[in-house]
Amino acid sequence: MEESIALSQTKFRSLRFRLLLPMLVSSLISAILVAITSAWLGAQWAKENVAQQFDRIEHAISTSSFPLTENVLNLLSELTHSELITYQESGEIADSTLLLDRDAKLQLEKEFSQELASHHSNFTIANGDRLYIGYRFDRQNRSSRTDSGRRIVVLIDQAQIRTIRWRAAMLPLATGMSTVLLLGTISLYLTHRLIRRLKSLQTRVGMVASGNFDPLDQDLVQDEIGLLSTAVHSMAEQLKVLWKAIQRQQSEKLLHQISGGMAHQLRNTLTGARMALELHTRHEQHRGNEEVAVALREIQRAEDYIRRLLLVALGQQDRDKRSNVFECLHDVQSSLTPAAEHHKVKMDWDLDPTLRDCEVKDGPTLSAAVNNLVFNAMQAGSHVSVKLERVDATSVCISVADNGPGIPESIAMQIFEPFVTSKPEGMGLGLPMVRRAAEHLEGKVEWIREQDRTVFRFVVKCIEGSGT
Repeated sequence: MEESIALSQTKFRSLRFRLLLPMLVSSLISAILVAITSAWLGAQWAKENVAQQFDRIEHAISTSSFPLTENVLNLLSELTHSELITYQESGEIADSTLLLDRDAKLQLEKEFSQELASHHSNFTIANGDRLYIGYRFDRQNRSSRTDSGRRIVVLIDQAQIRTIRWRAAMLPLATGMSTVLLLGTISLYLTHRLIRRLKSLQTRVGMVASGNFDPLDQDLVQDEIGLLSTAVHSMAEQLKVLWKAIQRQQSEKLLHQISGGMAHQLRNTLTGARMALELHTRHEQHRGNEEVAVALREIQRAEDYIRRLLLVALGQQDRDKRSNVFECLHDVQSSLTPAAEHHKVKMDWDLDPTLRDCEVKDGPTLSAAVNNLVFNAMQAGSHVSVKLERVDATSVCISVADNGPGIPESIAMQIFEPFVTSKPEGMGLGLPMVRRAAEHLEGKVEWIREQDRTVFRFVVKCIEGSGT
């Protein structure tokens, strides 16, 4: 596995390289091809220009009436950017605007002896370190002129053609190179932004893969990468919900196992305690003792809770027992009053009398949940208030408030999850049970911090009954 990862890393090439290199190479090749084509076309244009230049010189000299003296030749040479040479009748050079060496003179005299094929006949001649293209033509109506020039040779330096060719090539080459530079700069900037967004997305995906589903800044640009970022963000949110559900299932499974083991032990202990109290009452004949009666009633209720825990541990659900809300709350009040007096906690019970006919579908579930909320409030503060009121036509709310320090901020968002607690001796099983009870009674449970008091609101569905 490590070898394959290392191999993939050695083959990795950045998108910046993959995108920019082909584009820059193709642009550079295109610029060079354009320059070569322009140079070739420039050379052709230069040749045509030289031919046209020769035609103009030929026409100007052939149709002129002035003699071709040395001064006239020099003036024409400057105007036409060419060199002019005239011949005598004997074939010798009469005048020349160019200082000729011996070889050039011999070649020019040889050219005079050859017959003129056409007025565009040309030849190449070297004079020193320069190379010229020569055009020759015969003068017309020589008898009307006093000069002795029979044939005219026009020499044009090939450097002019090379200059024209290079000028034709350099302009598109410079334009192409500047375009490549500008295009490369812009592309580098765009790919840098693109890669930065991809790296941010890669970091987000890596966090999700490692189990961190916390939200990060989302890419809001509406393009393909932005849509991919939105999809990854949505995937992370869904995985976060799924991960919490899996953790909750595992916690509930562990809760079932723990509750089953604890319930077996507690049932045996409570059964023994109840039997001992009954024997004590029978022997001492204290059947009218109210404290003993309350103890027996509470032991029986605890045995019922434990029986329900055993059913939960086995994955079963006890049959619902429809009960009056008032009776359930009075039972909780009577069972917790001795504990409140013992802990010196002031208790206020405010039960709306218009709700005497309200019932819930399972009384033991309601009693267990409210008992847990009130007992937690008694442990947290010195003043506890319990209030029963109507929420709407189908729901009632039982509010339990205490003046304690409140829930630590570190667990405020997770207090209804199993095994989350701030008590050193606690297991974090009470409030999850309250939440399950609210869901079973088709309601909900929530808490707020209000006027330095912690308030739990336990909302359940109300069934109008007969007041039993």
